[in-house]
Amino acid sequence: MSDLLEAFSRIIELYPDMIKSGLKTEQIEEYVEEFPLKLPEEFFEFYKMSDGFNHSNPATLIFGFGKLFSLSEAIEFYNELREYEDYYFGWFPVTQVEDKVYAIRANPQQHQTSPIITFDFIDSENKHNWEPQIAYSSLTEMLLEVAYQLENPYA
Repeated sequence: MSDLLEAFSRIIELYPDMIKSGLKTEQIEEYVEEFPLKLPEEFFEFYKMSDGFNHSNPATLIFGFGKLFSLSEAIEFYNELREYEDYYFGWFPVTQVEDKVYAIRANPQQHQTSPIITFDFIDSENKHNWEPQIAYSSLTEMLLEVAYQLENPYA
């Protein structure tokens, strides 16, 4: 079992209604066909398992990942961010927690994993800070942390 599948299984075991049904490979490829760089393999693996978190489930707020985007929401937010001329086109958002955006850092070549970076995005009135920091080494690491926090909400 891959670490990503392990994280996903742990989350589903606790909150089966939190996860949206996954997408087919063709659907994912269609969504990201115009994205200029390559997203990691784990990105495709995740969206095949789940199209984000169900935002209406209160459990998603335990860790603050109540906005783990569906792929269509991620594309919509990415296009919004791209309207800023100083936004780096290789950052693909996967979630937003309050003012922090978490994004996959895409690459010219596809890799198994890619870091999750975070940057501040307060509102659409040009109040942002594009100075990214690496938050997680991969999407898998981020979801393992989500699983841990859901299993241990008071830790």
